Amino acid sequence: MKIEIPEKYLKPTVVALVVLLAGPEILAASEMLALVELIGAANFILLYVYGFRSIAAQPAARTLKFVRRLEPIWIFIPSWRVTKQMPGMLMHAIPAHSLALVSVILMSGSVAWHGIQLLQAAR
Repeated sequence: MKIEIPEKYLKPTVVALVVLLAGPEILAASEMLALVELIGAANFILLYVYGFRSIAAQPAARTLKFVRRLEPIWIFIPSWRVTKQMPGMLMHAIPAHSLALVSVILMSGSVAWHGIQLLQAAR
């Protein structure tokens, strides 16, 4: 037995379900849409970027100050001749970031390796 619902009841039902599931986010989205229409998309993006910058400036400055305390005053920068012979020496140019560089390389290598393994298993 197939129940047919007239289309005039289907659309309002769908709208009511969306409103019930989304809740107050619909009002926030409509307010943001009105703001975009009022000031334009470029200005809307600039508003959020500079708002984020003003909020994140102080924590970022504290973090940078902490990282600078970890690094020594001197920074080893190898010459071009040494860099051509041993590119790995560039890792030591900024000592505090060497561990981060190695971990990123290892993680991306691991992701690539597992991706290749999955592709081969799918064949």
